[in-house]
Amino acid sequence: MGRKANIPIRLLARIEELYITQTQQSIAQWLRETHGIENDRDGRTVRRFLRSHGIQKKPHIRLANEPELKEWICIFFFENLLTDAQMLPMLAQKGWTLKKRTLERLRLEIGLRRRRGRRAVDIDEAINAARQMVREEMKSGMIDGFGSGLLYTYFRNNGYSISKTLLYQVYTEMNPELVEARRKNYQRHRGEYVVPGPNWLWSIDSYDKLKPYGIQIYACIDAYSRYIIWIYVGISNSSAVSTFGQFINALKAIRRGPAWIRSDKGGETTLLAQAHYELLQAHDPNLRFQDTYIFGTSVKNQRIEAWWMQFTKGHIFRWRKFFGFMAHTHQYDHDQIVDRIALLALYIPILREEIASFVQVWNNHYIRRQKNRPNMVPGRPFVLYNIPPTGTQNYAVNLDPERMATFSALAEEYNLDEFLPRDVYNLCTQHLQSEGYFLVERPPLNTLEDRSNPYIRHYLSLRAMLRQHYESGQEPQLRELETPTGARIWFQDPDLLRYVAGDLAVDIEMDNIFEQYDNGENGESESNDSDGE
Repeated sequence: MGRKANIPIRLLARIEELYITQTQQSIAQWLRETHGIENDRDGRTVRRFLRSHGIQKKPHIRLANEPELKEWICIFFFENLLTDAQMLPMLAQKGWTLKKRTLERLRLEIGLRRRRGRRAVDIDEAINAARQMVREEMKSGMIDGFGSGLLYTYFRNNGYSISKTLLYQVYTEMNPELVEARRKNYQRHRGEYVVPGPNWLWSIDSYDKLKPYGIQIYACIDAYSRYIIWIYVGISNSSAVSTFGQFINALKAIRRGPAWIRSDKGGETTLLAQAHYELLQAHDPNLRFQDTYIFGTSVKNQRIEAWWMQFTKGHIFRWRKFFGFMAHTHQYDHDQIVDRIALLALYIPILREEIASFVQVWNNHYIRRQKNRPNMVPGRPFVLYNIPPTGTQNYAVNLDPERMATFSALAEEYNLDEFLPRDVYNLCTQHLQSEGYFLVERPPLNTLEDRSNPYIRHYLSLRAMLRQHYESGQEPQLRELETPTGARIWFQDPDLLRYVAGDLAVDIEMDNIFEQYDNGENGESESNDSDGE
């Protein structure tokens, strides 16, 4: 036997995950066989390692008949489309250690059955049912830009069980023009993009196509799995305080962070970059900033830029068209405060709901293998991120509790959910409700005209009321929220100061890794694989 070695800190996150369902002895065997790390076969080396990092004993095994367990089985079945084998480790992370047979029994008790082959006599019935489903969902416009993968996932998320092939066949029959337009948009190809595992690199960027209408979007994608870590829809994607808060909220939800972050070199990323750097420095005080963060131009930030294309073609294109039509026909004037308030009050809640739904569909749809891109990992983003293939390392970094407490306190000072002053927003919602418009249960969009101009009548009515209110001088005074300013973290690292000040080149030394696939058209030609069809 070779010399016993210390367990490297980079494996801490993966070991903590394994410890939920495995013994210390089995983890010791995994270290020997997978990483060549010799250690005590009885698990003493692993035990000392876990104790030194404050990792507690495995959570108690929860009762299999808990209602919450069945709720999670439903979520993993419909929303995440997991197999039973994939459900087991996810349930174990939440405290339920089950055998596969037990899980199958519970799933069947709930009435969740895996689809089997359909008899020929059922085909006509299935087609008619599919037509009815598609017809109902087309009313909202949500599925207008979907390909077969997103379409199938959307219907599964909404509780439908249907063949993917049959569903897309019916959708193509009922929506041929959109399907053909979408097919023509996917004739370009981009270069390779090689990432070793989840949480190795998070790619972040803003989406500014709706900014002329006061709506700002920011998102983060895991470069390996293409899993959307977070997406923000509001009024401040260019504020350092806002993006810092988004980042900290995501870390609190996931409870781990990435090894690297890549973004544009913009003022909105300075606090986020410093927080990320300080969290990694907690593990290695000698770490340099350029060993944790990559500043680059937007066209080289491939993963998030590629996803923005999917986001545009799969969902947001109809809103861009609609808002553009409003501006062109003088129904929206960005210079008028009543127009800006009316649009935000009515449409931000809708966009938040629809975009969250699209992200859920994206994270759970299947990205297929591409023969011309051997390094592209097929699978569902949710599964690839949370349950990576055997032999794939998760590069997640544990978060220093003391530093996270400091950052969390700072992040809580700005409410990311607010987009109008509370009294102004209440004035708007009261008027909308008097017109029969309720945010929780909006009126259906039953016609093509409704879908092309969603809730335009309510917008115009709200705008007219706000104009009358403004001219009357009544309370509350019409005003907007100010963009958050006054960052409270001081940059102490000289390298970061120099990067932010612009003294060094934008693309720093890590960028040579990306050169092999940054040579496409604008760095971002698109191919079918991202839609997973």
